[in-house]
Amino acid sequence: MRIVLSKVYDDFCYGLRSLGAYLEKQGHEVHYVLLKSYLIRNVGFPALDPEAKRIVDSSPGMFEIFIDGEVLLPDMKPITDYEYELYMNKLAELKPDLVGFSVTVVEMPFVAELSARVRENSPGMPIVWGGTMPTSDPVSCLPHCDFLFRGESETAFALWLEDMANRKAENLSYLTESGDMVHNPLAPLLQDLDELPFPHYGVNEWLIEFNQMRQITPERDRDHLRDRFIMMSSRGCPYNCSYCCHESFRKNYRGQTYVRRRSIRPIVDEIRLRQRQLQLDSCVIWDEILLKDEEWAIEFGDVYAREVGMDWGGYGHPRFTTERMLRELQDTNLVMVALGVETGSKRISTKVYRRAFMNRDIMALASVCERLGLALTYDMISNNPYEEEQDLRDSLRLLCDLPPAYNVLVKRLKFFPGSSVCELPASERVNLPEKTHLFYNLLYHMTKDPSIPREQIMAMADDEHLKAHPEILAAIVKSTVGRYEEEQRRREAERRAAQRWARLPAHRKAAIRMANATRELIPQRVRNGIRAVLPGPVRRLARRGLAAAGISEQTANICRG
Repeated sequence: MRIVLSKVYDDFCYGLRSLGAYLEKQGHEVHYVLLKSYLIRNVGFPALDPEAKRIVDSSPGMFEIFIDGEVLLPDMKPITDYEYELYMNKLAELKPDLVGFSVTVVEMPFVAELSARVRENSPGMPIVWGGTMPTSDPVSCLPHCDFLFRGESETAFALWLEDMANRKAENLSYLTESGDMVHNPLAPLLQDLDELPFPHYGVNEWLIEFNQMRQITPERDRDHLRDRFIMMSSRGCPYNCSYCCHESFRKNYRGQTYVRRRSIRPIVDEIRLRQRQLQLDSCVIWDEILLKDEEWAIEFGDVYAREVGMDWGGYGHPRFTTERMLRELQDTNLVMVALGVETGSKRISTKVYRRAFMNRDIMALASVCERLGLALTYDMISNNPYEEEQDLRDSLRLLCDLPPAYNVLVKRLKFFPGSSVCELPASERVNLPEKTHLFYNLLYHMTKDPSIPREQIMAMADDEHLKAHPEILAAIVKSTVGRYEEEQRRREAERRAAQRWARLPAHRKAAIRMANATRELIPQRVRNGIRAVLPGPVRRLARRGLAAAGISEQTANICRG
């Protein structure tokens, strides 16, 4: 069976790539037609700019706060009629047996529009939805599709494809002829994740954007795919934070093991494959909590260090990530540990987010990471309408007490459909002014610059004039923390360049040195003359020969003059 899988505004689409690889393993022909890539846009500060405020209030996307403005994730630029036409033409060319869409709450209105156009242009073609939005709110999704699969559905979907007339398939939801909604029971969670093949990257993949369509291949689009590569070693999260989709999803799987992890061998094999295919120079493993099981982490680090050797990192947890674990991983190129701090307020942590209050544990783990020289990233949730100013001060106090982080990520609270934070009484909302939230968000960012005394940051929190005019603080932060961030980026780039150079074989280093020497010795006008004399086919042949020999693009540039 020929299947087209699609996503809008998200060409990372890890879940879709995983599903497609599994369907191919079952013998199906899978194509990816992706409409718009995952782009970001700085919209400024809503507290200071009415247009930014309008965008934040009207956009379904996520927002992350930086020192120079809030960033919309993703930037959902309008899909043009010509881009819709390109999509329909590709479907007409492929003639699939069905088209499947992975849908989140952010993407739902756009997928609904695209599905309506598919129905109009390809009547009779089955349209199937899956993903987080159909799982959390199938009632809202069913009017826009023919069939819907809830929850983790690789195996259930593959079984249904063998008999699409089967209306008793697990995970399936559909509308009867009389308009009634049917939601079949969910299949048990797949416990052995090693059964799943590696996700697809650049396999029968097409991207429609900027009024054009191009095929994405690992050979031609290595940098593009490397930027979109996601590595995960597990599924699920052990916690039930009120704002997280896992809190609602795991209710569907009571009594089952929700957190499952792949074996070490396939994880390492996949990383090695992408290291060769995409020329990775580092790897972040995006598990909800990666550094969870001490023995597993130590064994993984040992195998990873021997067979991969790149810098790596992931999320730790104050209750699971032990000092022994981190000490054992010191020599495995573990360089970054992220911590979900979210808030320093006990009230918000326990009563709103339904998380254990772990400030003391966070402090202890961060101190261990600092002693071991591991870069730290602190995640913070901001602009929570239930926060009082004292809650913001508690978060700032915690960040000031923690060791300075390599990065502080500040994200607006998003109300995910089906999550229990949506059930909190609206009457309990405080709704602090946007300027107050901006003021503290900027102070959060100040804590990552170790040159700024912590006492000074807390003193600034008491400055009523700065609070009333956060644009002044924004200018201060941009001039101080901005320079610090720029220096961080420069050092990181130099470190990565040095590591890439160290990993090069001797013959490639010699070729690069020779190329650089040639550039210095031969004037540009002479090289231009050589280029003019050599026929184009000869130059192209020389470049292909250099590439086949493994010589870098820098060296091959000689052939271009």
